[in-house]
Amino acid sequence: MKPFALFHYVGMLWLTSCIVEAQEPTSTDPRAKLAQSYEQEKSLLTELTQIDNNLNTLQGELNDITKQQEDIAVEQLKQQQQLKTIGTDYNRIESRLIEKTNLLYKIHRRGLARIVFGAESPIDLRRRSTYLQILIESDKSELDTLRNLAKERKSVVDSLKRNQNQLTMLEDNLLGKKKALQAEKNNKQTFLSTIQQEKSLAMQLLKERQSAQQRFTQTLSVQPTQQVQQVTRSNTVQTPTSTPQKFADTYGQLTWPINGTLLRRFGKQKDPISGETIQSNGIDIQAPRGTRVSAVYDGVVALAQVIDTYGQTVVINHGPYATVYAHLSGLNVKQGQRIKQGTTVGMVGNSGITDANNTNWLTFEVRYNRTPQDPLRWLKP
Repeated sequence: MKPFALFHYVGMLWLTSCIVEAQEPTSTDPRAKLAQSYEQEKSLLTELTQIDNNLNTLQGELNDITKQQEDIAVEQLKQQQQLKTIGTDYNRIESRLIEKTNLLYKIHRRGLARIVFGAESPIDLRRRSTYLQILIESDKSELDTLRNLAKERKSVVDSLKRNQNQLTMLEDNLLGKKKALQAEKNNKQTFLSTIQQEKSLAMQLLKERQSAQQRFTQTLSVQPTQQVQQVTRSNTVQTPTSTPQKFADTYGQLTWPINGTLLRRFGKQKDPISGETIQSNGIDIQAPRGTRVSAVYDGVVALAQVIDTYGQTVVINHGPYATVYAHLSGLNVKQGQRIKQGTTVGMVGNSGITDANNTNWLTFEVRYNRTPQDPLRWLKP
């Protein structure tokens, strides 16, 4: 090959390699890292939300199966009582028929014609014929009743068998759902444990939670403040010239939504996943799963749905004030519903993001026009 041609060939190879390198960014490209980080961050919340949705679906199916079992059990009790009544009537009629059969046998042995035509007078003959006719018609009626009772008893017994078979199928289905529910719980616990062990993932999840909390705050309604009592930093209630709002009068007097153990207070707290110091907008109260959560005051349900990181959440408006009940395992109220103090809004659970141990607790918040307030100052000591 000529020197010029060789030089031209090498030059083309070098130019091609430069173009390829320019088209394929290295792994240290900041834009690629940012995109990858975004995808990881998005997948954390997506996967946790999906697990929670699966848990909610399975729990709903479990509740439906349990309700069906209860309905079948009630129906079986009614059918058993019905069988008992049928059996009593059946035995009574059967005993009477046996007595009449014995009587007819005796009549037959004496001779039916002798009894009927042995009458001393026409009146006596008519009376004996009438008695015999009534006896035969009564036997026929009771035999028909006995047949109907036997048919009814067979129908009830068949229905009981069908219900028992259905109950067995429901129990098998229930066991399967419980296993699936436990598997999902283990999945969530493993996922959160992994995040807790990976500092970068924990920080991503923390950032995601903070963003979700900001979005949640923006969804809360804001109402006029001119005619509302203001809670000052000295913890005293100042009464304006206009009529005061009732909720403000409950400062320091609200009944606790549940009885439990106070895990975290309002303000700067340690995040259970990342270990970082975060701002807590409410308090966390630990209690057994399924504990009924009560509304602390009359109001209107503003939200009753799954909220990112908060899980199943209920928000109740009390004028410009609002109370928040989060991480529930079930919702008992609907949006727009007017409720009274003490109404059960849901049950304690661990939906949303709690901790790597899936601890059951209630997050309770008090908001004033979106601004979080210390719930302990509003609750009774």
